[in-house]
Amino acid sequence: MTDDDGVIAFTELGGEVNLRFHGVAFVLYPGGEFGRVTGSTARAINLRSILKLVRGSLLMERLGLTESLDPAYAVLVGSHDGLDVHRAAVTRLAEMLSVDPRDALCSPIPPQNDLEALRMAIEKDAADLLRHQCLGEHLGVLRMCREMGLPNDYDSVHHAVHQPTFALVNAAGRVDVVGVVDRCPMPTLVLPAAGIARLLSRLLLDRHAGFAAVQRSIAAYPEIYAGRDRFSTRLAKYSGGRLLAKESASGGFVAWNRDSGAVIVSFCAAGCHDAAEAAMVSRMQAEGWVGRDFGGDCVGAQMIRPTPHQ
Repeated sequence: MTDDDGVIAFTELGGEVNLRFHGVAFVLYPGGEFGRVTGSTARAINLRSILKLVRGSLLMERLGLTESLDPAYAVLVGSHDGLDVHRAAVTRLAEMLSVDPRDALCSPIPPQNDLEALRMAIEKDAADLLRHQCLGEHLGVLRMCREMGLPNDYDSVHHAVHQPTFALVNAAGRVDVVGVVDRCPMPTLVLPAAGIARLLSRLLLDRHAGFAAVQRSIAAYPEIYAGRDRFSTRLAKYSGGRLLAKESASGGFVAWNRDSGAVIVSFCAAGCHDAAEAAMVSRMQAEGWVGRDFGGDCVGAQMIRPTPHQ
């Protein structure tokens, strides 16, 4: 793996480049070719939230839920805002999976939604585990532990519950992976950006039944999946569910076209989501996925512009 970053986006001040955002952005086509590349596709990236899609897909398949459609399955793979509607969704998910949220190894924290977090601070509401943006994933892993007859101490990269997920990522991405534990704490993987794109492409082209079920729930309930005005929510609504995306806390995005099977990855090395989003949108526009009416991000009062790409 290398960290050979390119300039994916920039801002201008007085006609001169002010801020430069480095990272990697590219399109992977269904035939395996890369296009519109900035930076190195070998750039090492932490999968973090993107791995939720794989874990949820494997669980849906194992439980025989491949024909199901429910908001609870959107929050299973989501990074939600922590609003009351999300609390209701994870409560329902726990009931459907017959697991106890109190067994989850993540800690109660303020909600991801800034306004809701502010309201709770003003009203002195205690932190609530059900508002944790990653709780859906933890509930799914708890159910998978039961399915595999394993203890619930899943916060280790060596716990056997993670091996089916890691094996699928390794095989589909055609790369060696490095296991780490994120801040939740949930074991996740570091791998080249190209491997992330190949993973999503493989799930799409193979018509993985669990992934298909997950996609239907995301498309039907995008606000449950993410939140009211998140990038992935706006993209799903804009496209009528034809285009889906997953945002990562580490400053990256992956988006995919359910019709064509193409995948776009965008990652900002500094963790700036606005810059990664600008690079992502520019490629979606160039590919004809979205029009000029979608996108447009800024840092402070300065608009972020994507750099030209191949």
